Amino acid sequence: MTGSIYNIIENNLKGLALQTELLEACDWDETLVEEFSSHLQLAFHYITKEGVTFEEGKTLLREILELNEWTDVHYNIVIKLIDLHAEEIKEYMLLEEQ
Repeated sequence: MTGSIYNIIENNLKGLALQTELLEACDWDETLVEEFSSHLQLAFHYITKEGVTFEEGKTLLREILELNEWTDVHYNIVIKLIDLHAEEIKEYMLLEEQ
């Protein structure tokens, strides 16, 4: 499998409901949504390189987003996506370990 955890969920970021929720969390500023997506992609890259477990990755994601001044609202939207794709993400993480 190639790509990243971000690639697994990025299509869902375009889904109407979650996109609306994310836009609202970013005060309806599409530039902020793009900035958030960029931070999210970098966060997942770092998490993957750290070789942490699935649950540790969620904790690390929260810390990274907080360091970049994103709120729990933003984190919770991502967690909804992660939970939807938990099995795919776990498989990806296992492949990265090999």
